[in-house]
Amino acid sequence: MKSNDKFVRICWMIYFGLLAIGIVTACLTFYELSIPVDESIGDGQQSSVGFRWGSFHVYWGVGILVLSGLLAVSYKQVKPFHVVFILILTGAAYLLFFMTFTVGWVGALGMLGFAVAVFVGVILIISKLVLMWVRHAKGTKFYSR
Repeated sequence: MKSNDKFVRICWMIYFGLLAIGIVTACLTFYELSIPVDESIGDGQQSSVGFRWGSFHVYWGVGILVLSGLLAVSYKQVKPFHVVFILILTGAAYLLFFMTFTVGWVGALGMLGFAVAVFVGVILIISKLVLMWVRHAKGTKFYSR
């Protein structure tokens, strides 16, 4: 049981670290987008702040809400991995935020944030499953000498 507590604590630390990085990058991105760009140099302003709402945003938002509800209902059953699922859902919300309030190439930052959240979440799940497998293997006759 103590290993689950340590794993959950590590997951929460990683989650809040990535959340802080996401908030800082979002603030810096919106600050950079608010600075006027000289149109005579380069391609001009390819990315800007703007509100977009379409079918993608509706489906993505409903998906986030449904998965969040399922996680809230089945919290006890997925106990060691609940923080990982929260991390991935937060990454999905980060993508939705950038796709809704920005126009242009800057939306790729939301996709990058979602990809990082999924990658870190998968790494955390794999690490916990390997740890569980090693602990199980230590308890069997095959592993013990």
